Amino acid sequence: MSEDTDSVYYCSASLISKRGLIVLNKRPCRVSEIKEEDGKVHMVAHDILIEDKEYQSTFASDDEVGVPVVDRKNYQLQKIIKGKTLLLKSDDGKEKEMALPIGDLGEEIQRAFEKYGKEVMVLVISWENEEAAISFKAPEEDEGEMYDEEEE
Repeated sequence: MSEDTDSVYYCSASLISKRGLIVLNKRPCRVSEIKEEDGKVHMVAHDILIEDKEYQSTFASDDEVGVPVVDRKNYQLQKIIKGKTLLLKSDDGKEKEMALPIGDLGEEIQRAFEKYGKEVMVLVISWENEEAAISFKAPEEDEGEMYDEEEE
């Protein structure tokens, strides 16, 4: 696990809940399943920065496990460059480029941008030196996943 105390804190495995965050295989993950039996906790979790990566691990209930400290920030989508790169603008006016997510989320962001333009907001999470766009929000858009990934 990471030694960077700013990016991870530790707690007992028995305190981690479904949809909570945990570091597994040195990756920040969201717990999707928990089974507790005979003083052990088995967890299935998905990487929050890399789509479709699943990890599993079993801990003693009183084992100390890492919990990632994740930053979340909303950006206004300025444009999509060559169908691969997002140009984003923060509240303080700073611009940044990042990869358009692959798969359904990327396609949904593209459709929303075509329909709503710069009214689309993109939620970016970061942990250590990595970041990813994980959801978006557009006016009158119920299908966007904005914020439902963020409950802890």
